[in-house]
Amino acid sequence: MTRTDSSNPPLSAVGGSTPRLPDDDVSAPELWSALIGRKALILAILLISLITAGLFIFFTPPVYESRAVLQIGQIGPGVQIESPAVLTKRVMVQDDMDGGKTAIGRVRPFIQTAFLEKDTNLISIIARGPAPDATQEYLAQVVARVIHEHQELFDLARKEQQQSLNMLQMHGHRLNQQIAANEKEISILARQPAGADAITALRVNFAQEKSKLLEQLRLAEQRQLDLRMAMSALRSKPTTLIKAPALTADPVKPRPLLYFALAIGIGLMLGIFSALVIEFISKTRRSTSS
Repeated sequence: MTRTDSSNPPLSAVGGSTPRLPDDDVSAPELWSALIGRKALILAILLISLITAGLFIFFTPPVYESRAVLQIGQIGPGVQIESPAVLTKRVMVQDDMDGGKTAIGRVRPFIQTAFLEKDTNLISIIARGPAPDATQEYLAQVVARVIHEHQELFDLARKEQQQSLNMLQMHGHRLNQQIAANEKEISILARQPAGADAITALRVNFAQEKSKLLEQLRLAEQRQLDLRMAMSALRSKPTTLIKAPALTADPVKPRPLLYFALAIGIGLMLGIFSALVIEFISKTRRSTSS
């Protein structure tokens, strides 16, 4: 005999049917209808975003940018006056020491960056500042200082090279004198009788000495030639200004078109998100109340 538990009646007996939870699925037309119904909210948030961007642009002081390009000089084949990495770092450090730290809003101009152009010995130096004339003048001063420092190093290197060349020329002159004296002694010994062993030994010694002097003279002349080639205009030249400091056509900051485009995108996203959240909350409340 089957027993039924009267304390747990079937669900069909309570309320007549099984309760249904609210359906959370929302179709595309419903979403579009919700957005259209709350377009005022979306437009208000978009307007607030645009006003915020406009105020930011209005109160942000303009920042102008000037750029110059230097070609690092060299004092011989493959020997640069200053390493590009050292120069770029030194320019930035010197600017920081002068009080021009790289931060927008500085009263005075400052060096934004300095970098080596790819696969070249060209250094680009970029300065930024709130006033175009002051920015360009400041970059011109920085470039002039670098060129002056490099010119001093170049002149010092050329002076040392010239001194080395003079010493090599004097050494070559002395070697020529020694060779001439050696040849004179050899000619004197050549007139002596060849039978004496002492005379023969002297001839051999003078011949060996002459060979050594000639080798030294050859090396000295080769070093002179190498040094003259290193001092030539093709191998040795000072640092030069390739591109004088030039300003950009418009301030680099603020950038109204970019900021307004971002404001439109962010405003629309926030407006649509807010409209959907409010619509979801309203729908949930209606389902709960019903």
